Amino acid sequence: EPAPLPPPETIPPREWLYGTRLIRRFVSVLAAPGGVGKSALALAQALALASGRGFLGEHVHHSVPAWVLNLEDPLDELNRRVAALMLLHRLPRAAIAGRLYLSSGRSRRLRMAELDATGIAHPDQQAVMDAALANGIGLIVVDPFVKSHQLDENANAQIDAAATAWAEIAEATGAAVLLVHHVRKGGADKAGGDVDAMRGAKALTDAARSAALLTPMSAEEARHLSVPERERWRPVR
Repeated sequence: EPAPLPPPETIPPREWLYGTRLIRRFVSVLAAPGGVGKSALALAQALALASGRGFLGEHVHHSVPAWVLNLEDPLDELNRRVAALMLLHRLPRAAIAGRLYLSSGRSRRLRMAELDATGIAHPDQQAVMDAALANGIGLIVVDPFVKSHQLDENANAQIDAAATAWAEIAEATGAAVLLVHHVRKGGADKAGGDVDAMRGAKALTDAARSAALLTPMSAEEARHLSVPERERWRPVR
């Protein structure tokens, strides 16, 4: 069809939710080596959006209910982390009550994409869409992305299908989707946020509107900034 070419002033702007990282109807990716804090950051961002409080220094454009699908940890561990964030940032229970949803992969595995006799199937896609729409979810956090599918992590075509399934959920629900991911071995040595350090097929970062990499402080950076070695684990970029 011919392009409609609407007047520029009638085109709605992008629906940013959180800083320049999370946007309605798009997929974002957050990656880091193990133990650097990607899960803690993703959970904190979910609480910031649920409460409407930008306690991490990023601007909350719109407060929305958030749904964290942690596919590794049991529910009591998620409760510990949420309680710690609430204590640290002085968030009252009333600020997030009824606006934060937690799901554990220990209780119910997520099968967003898998191979079957006909190709790639998406067994749980509709269920996730329905649940998000029923609860007015504005942010879906998937931690980690690799446990949401049963495909070959290094096959671009398969990972593109898994990422597209999440993009379709973002489009259907109007939510922002944040996929938490790992970096490949040795990727932690890449300073400056090189997203090509992410593990597996590049199709994942290519499918994301925003991709961010958390990197720990290197020994050389610690020496340059006079940070004691025992404290080097704290700063991240």
